[in-house]
Amino acid sequence: MPVKLWHTTLDAPIVKVSWHTISKNRKKIFPVKSILTKKSVYLLSDNASATKREIPEHYESITISDNGSLMAGFKKNSIDLFTTDYQVLKHIQLNEAPSFLLSEHLSYSLSPDGLYIVIVSWFLKHIYIYDASGNLLAKHAISDLRGARVKFSKNGNYLLIHVPNWGTGNTHGYILYMDRKGKILWHKDHDGCQAQFDISYSGHHAVMFSEGTICAMNHQGEVIYEHKTDIDIFNIALSGNAKFLLMSQSKQPMLSCINNDNGALLWTHNLENVNSSSQFTISLDVPHNGNFYIACISKDWNNKINNNQCYIFNPEGKKIWQNSYNHSQLFVQLSDCGKFFVLIGDNQIYLYRI
Repeated sequence: MPVKLWHTTLDAPIVKVSWHTISKNRKKIFPVKSILTKKSVYLLSDNASATKREIPEHYESITISDNGSLMAGFKKNSIDLFTTDYQVLKHIQLNEAPSFLLSEHLSYSLSPDGLYIVIVSWFLKHIYIYDASGNLLAKHAISDLRGARVKFSKNGNYLLIHVPNWGTGNTHGYILYMDRKGKILWHKDHDGCQAQFDISYSGHHAVMFSEGTICAMNHQGEVIYEHKTDIDIFNIALSGNAKFLLMSQSKQPMLSCINNDNGALLWTHNLENVNSSSQFTISLDVPHNGNFYIACISKDWNNKINNNQCYIFNPEGKKIWQNSYNHSQLFVQLSDCGKFFVLIGDNQIYLYRI
């Protein structure tokens, strides 16, 4: 059962948590390395004391790598790469960008190890990949990047970019599979423009759901399985070893788990005390070996009904833990080692050991 280790309230809604790398030879440390809010970054010591550093006002948006080694911030038509004390390491000038380029005109993602940054701009109609030294490694011209999303593999070696492809008359989106230097290794089209997708820890497996079809692929783009389902999927989470796929439904408070080797359904579980007629969102996470599953459900977000639940299931789909939280939305994030997780609700964070 989970054991709560720590709980605190910060200055603004929490955006992301970075983790220490836990090794057998390393002394006992506090697992959370840093916490990024919309106003500040908090650096945690070994005894969980926090050093707060407010985000400089000239940055319109900011992010941090999973390991907390690098941060990135957008200002005007450029992106800075910097340390957690805001020492600028590299300045990436988007030379093709007009002076009025805004943060909503692009998105950017750091690799988990902080060695690479991917910039996707629907306004500039390009994808850019830079290393942490500011060197441009790849540049891809794509006509419609509105709503494109990026996911890195946890080891940082591969990434998926989903492109809805909303251009006039288009009814098919696609995913691009790249190595960390931006080389496109393969792409796959799908029916419809929207899709849910995920990538394994090694990046050697990818999975995608769109228009009632689940498709799993290996790192060569070969289809492992592809079949229709009547499950209306809202969100998916792939275990790090790519053996299990956890799915939540969009219209019913229900979770399903499938064997990702062949797409066979393993179990389905109805989430009790959730009104299926109400609006809700579900945050999912699965550890590397799939030995448990975490789901957080946020109900009636538009009405701000703060009665949300976190569930943990064993590999057979049996609920082994449940707890309630009074936040407008609730999200879960697992540590890479799978021994810890945080629950994020508005500007509060809960750390558990499992």
